[in-house]
Amino acid sequence: MSSSSPFVKMWVSSRVNRFFFFLSWAIVLYLIVNAICNMLNCAFSPAWLVTYVVPIATAAAVGYLTNYIAIWLLFNPYEPFWGIQGVIPREKKQLAISLGRMIPEKLLPPEKLTVRVGTAIQTYLRRPEFAQRVREGLVSYVSQNRDTIATLLLPQIRIAILNALNTYLTREKIQNYYDESVIVWLADADNRFWISQKAVKEIEHCLPKVMPELQTFTAEAVENYIRENYPMLAMAMDPKKVGRWCIEKINWSQVQSSIQDKLRSPEISQSIGEEVMAISERFRDIFSAPEHQPRIAQFIEKLSDQLDHDITHYLNENISKVLDTFIINASFWTHVETHFLPALESFILQHLEKDSHAILESLDLQGGIESSVNDMDMKQVHEMITDVTNEHLIAIQLLGFLLGAIAGALLLTL
Repeated sequence: MSSSSPFVKMWVSSRVNRFFFFLSWAIVLYLIVNAICNMLNCAFSPAWLVTYVVPIATAAAVGYLTNYIAIWLLFNPYEPFWGIQGVIPREKKQLAISLGRMIPEKLLPPEKLTVRVGTAIQTYLRRPEFAQRVREGLVSYVSQNRDTIATLLLPQIRIAILNALNTYLTREKIQNYYDESVIVWLADADNRFWISQKAVKEIEHCLPKVMPELQTFTAEAVENYIRENYPMLAMAMDPKKVGRWCIEKINWSQVQSSIQDKLRSPEISQSIGEEVMAISERFRDIFSAPEHQPRIAQFIEKLSDQLDHDITHYLNENISKVLDTFIINASFWTHVETHFLPALESFILQHLEKDSHAILESLDLQGGIESSVNDMDMKQVHEMITDVTNEHLIAIQLLGFLLGAIAGALLLTL
């Protein structure tokens, strides 16, 4: 009921105003007819009506119609007619200028407008629907432009990789990494023992394959020894047969077991560990030796080129998958919602507060309001003003009727 009450009030006011409109014109019509009848000596109104009622009614009608015509002339005619034009149509441009100046100054000052805009933006950015729309929009864009994005990103990623390789893949860096990782790690006795155990296991694993080679080597060594040191004996008997006879007399299974037992001794493990440490230190010295610098530089250059080629190939093959994986990653969107959007909100609000006058000047509210009013048809302007002031205008007309009636009644007392 409350939502319809303004409409009901306007409807009732309109009906009441229409009644007094027709009543006032009826009084005027009566006066005209009565005047004509008096001229023709055929008066029809009783004396009491002419004496008491007609003056009051005439004053009321004049009061009402005067206000009605004055209000009508505010808006009509829209266009000049015989030199007559409504006040508002005639001053429409000035009205537009006044509204354009007063609304930004009085109704929408920069401070209040900035606060309202900032609050609206803040509320909008904090809505879950906004984050969801950002996500959907970005996922859709990446899906539709995956190849274009990959083409743009690949050169930049490759440049970053090359810069990283040139920065960190140098002789000094490699030597530092070697000293800080390999040398430090091997300095621990437990680590050296672990390496020696691994080496022993590998040697034991290879022994069955090595033993036939060891037998052949032994036979050849015996043969060569006889030929070189006992040439007369070599002429009397075949050194090859002697070598074969020697390896046939040796229990190679026992030799293998003896080798395994020796390898498992703590002394051998310690020796292997110390030798690994010594080798690592000699290898480190190679990096510092001036005579090895050209080869090291050549090795690093080839390694850098190979890494660049392999990484670029990998990115060419997988950049689209990387983009898809990245854009649907839940942690990425959590970061967007908890960090990026609040940062965006803070950035917008700070700059809105800082540059409020410049922003409002760029909006040109005054010029926009002036242009909008000037572009409106006069009928639209009329309807806009009437929608706001209709009840008050009707009240003015009815007040004219009332004051006129009172004035007419007072005249009777004179």
